[in-house]
Amino acid sequence: MRGQGLKVQLGPFQTRIRSSMPEIEKAVSKLYGAFQHIDDERPSHFDTGVSAPNFFRRHIRRQAYPDVGFDKLMQPLPAIQAALALEMGLNLQVALKNASFTTFHAASIGIGEGSYLFPAQSGSGKSTMTAGLVLAGYQHLSDEFGLLDPATGMVVPYPRPISLKNESVEIIDKLGGVGCVSIKLDGTPKGRLGYLPPNDAAIAGISNHKIPRAVIFPFYSPGATADRISHTNADAVMKLILSSSNYELMGERAFDALTSMGSKIKAFDIRYPDLASGVKLVEEIATEMGDLP
Repeated sequence: MRGQGLKVQLGPFQTRIRSSMPEIEKAVSKLYGAFQHIDDERPSHFDTGVSAPNFFRRHIRRQAYPDVGFDKLMQPLPAIQAALALEMGLNLQVALKNASFTTFHAASIGIGEGSYLFPAQSGSGKSTMTAGLVLAGYQHLSDEFGLLDPATGMVVPYPRPISLKNESVEIIDKLGGVGCVSIKLDGTPKGRLGYLPPNDAAIAGISNHKIPRAVIFPFYSPGATADRISHTNADAVMKLILSSSNYELMGERAFDALTSMGSKIKAFDIRYPDLASGVKLVEEIATEMGDLP
């Protein structure tokens, strides 16, 4: 991946990854080896590099730092956590340099013809819920970013590794079979991290855009009774706007896309004591929306 690097088709974006670090080559093989690799020298949508922040950190207490092509101060990481540096760089470029799709902080899952969006704050169980639904057989559309096409009103798949934190790493690794969480990192700024790569169905479905059906706010609450309540559409859309990384950049197109979506979807809060109960609540909503029998 030296020189021109490796160009990979990640959802709607062609992304070039450059690095001479062996840790990045290993991470890309595990996390993105199954994606389409594009063998040409034409410009890509995004170009992400990972390298040491200076000469000394190439050799002494080696570190990894994402190069995203613009000034953005980030914390250098130990070289053993280079996979996290890569994911940080990819996230930043989609968040700040994408002007094609309205982008908001949410996971999304495809069930039937519909997309089910899961916006949530860190620690609420969003990524664990996403992984649980994927392992239950539903389509992995995205984990970190929801992409809404302003021209069509459809949700655009952008499957990348699902980032799991702390106890969720072992929960999902056990549920999916030991080893399904292909990279595990200890001692990161976010605690223990694990990455669940997109499966073959997610990669094959990147051109299969979905109709937004529901916005679901998940709340993992041990000991609680599994329950759901309706959430106002206006409040759901406002929360998506507040979480959008390119709303100001896209302006009226983003406003029109999100308000149009808000007039067609339903919104819910769900509270669940365990992953199985949460998946069941989502399946009940999908059944009511006509995406499950």
